[in-house]
Amino acid sequence: MYPGLVFYLTFWYRPEERSLRIGIFLASASLAGAFGGSIAYAVGHMNGVAGLVAWRWLFILEGIPSCLLSIVILLVLPDYPESASWLNAEEKTLAADRIKSCGSKGGDKAMTWDDTKKTLMAWRLYAHYLVKSTPVTIEEHRYGMLVMSSATVFASTPPLLSFLASNTHSTASTGLAVALNLTFGGGPGLLLGVWIYKPKDAKGGYKVGNWINAAFMLGILIICSGLRWWYGRINRSSAVRRKYVL
Repeated sequence: MYPGLVFYLTFWYRPEERSLRIGIFLASASLAGAFGGSIAYAVGHMNGVAGLVAWRWLFILEGIPSCLLSIVILLVLPDYPESASWLNAEEKTLAADRIKSCGSKGGDKAMTWDDTKKTLMAWRLYAHYLVKSTPVTIEEHRYGMLVMSSATVFASTPPLLSFLASNTHSTASTGLAVALNLTFGGGPGLLLGVWIYKPKDAKGGYKVGNWINAAFMLGILIICSGLRWWYGRINRSSAVRRKYVL
C-alpha cells in the first residue's frame, strides 16, 4: 500500500504539494502504531474466546476494517482526476493541466520493457534508493534525545519520497522507481539498523551503532547535496524547460 499511495499522489498533486500529503499519511501511520500496542494488549485477554487463541482474534479484529474499507475504496476512490465522477469537465481539465509537466497521467501507456530498462539503468535513481536504505533505528538512553532523533529521521522521509517521484518523467517509470525505493528502504536498511545495535554494547550506550548511524546520516547529506547540485546543473543547461525538480 505504501508505494502505491505515493505513486497515487503523483496523479493529483504537484511536486511542491506532495511532501505535505505524504507527511500526513506517515503521521497517521505513526498515530495508528501508538494505539496498536494497546489494542494488542486488550485482544490478548481474549485468549480462548470462542475457542480461538488471542493472535487469531488480533488478525480477525484488525482485518475486518481493512477488508471493509478495501471495498469502499475500490468503489469510491477514482484512479486519477480524469475518471473522477465528482469532478465536472472543467475541473477535470484543471486537475490534469496542473500536473501536465510534473506528474503522472491517467492516459499514459502501460509500462513496457523499454521503460523498465531505462528506469533500472538510471544511475541517479540508485542514489535515491541508497539514501532510503540507510538505517533508521537511532537510539539515545536519554529519552529526550531519542524523541528528537526519531522526529528528525521520520521527518526526512516525505520530502525524500517526493524528491524521487518528482524526478521521474513518465507514469510507468514513477511507479517502478517508487516501488524500488521503498523496497530498498524496507529491506537492507531496516535489517542493518537492527544488527548494528548489539546487546553487548548496551552498557556503553550503543556507541558503535550510533556512530554507524551518524556516518550514514553524513552519507545522506552528501548524496542529497550531490543530487541537488547535479539536477541544478542539468536545469541550467536546458534551454527548453526545467528537466528536474530540486
